[in-house]
Amino acid sequence: FIEGVANLTRCVDHGVEVGQLVVAKRLLRSVLGQMVVRRLRRTGTPTLTVPPETFRQMSAAEHASGVAAIVTRPRHQLEPPGDRSLWLAVERCRSPGNLGTMLRTAAAVGAEGVLITEPNTHPYRPEVVRASVGLIFALKVVEASAERVAAWAGRRGYQVVGADPSGELMSAG
Repeated sequence: FIEGVANLTRCVDHGVEVGQLVVAKRLLRSVLGQMVVRRLRRTGTPTLTVPPETFRQMSAAEHASGVAAIVTRPRHQLEPPGDRSLWLAVERCRSPGNLGTMLRTAAAVGAEGVLITEPNTHPYRPEVVRASVGLIFALKVVEASAERVAAWAGRRGYQVVGADPSGELMSAG
């Protein structure tokens, strides 16, 4: 479940399948949002129109935008890297907002994707998607064990750099 014009636009721009739209017409003031909704409706995307009060009850946003969607979660596997060879690996992240911030940063520096190695880290939670400003859809998100990720990186000769808040400062010699 995603909400907001930016998140919906990024989903559509990156080819994520939108299964259902939810629209509150009086709340949807964004011209871009209206255009994206019209485009999706023309392609046959089912749309549920709800009153503003109902949409506000569904929304986690402080200011409801009037558009939300149920999207198909993209699935990516570990594969040979593309043109971009920078990946962010996340083992543990206590806050969904922090994960969203890391995803925004990864997209900003041109990362190809994000490797989630902890099964209890849920990259598509609404809070994560919202904090990533929809940029999660611009990245390949791969969920795999730390062991599989280490083997994958080793086979490709990737340099692995890590950070741990309780770790010691180390320098390469």
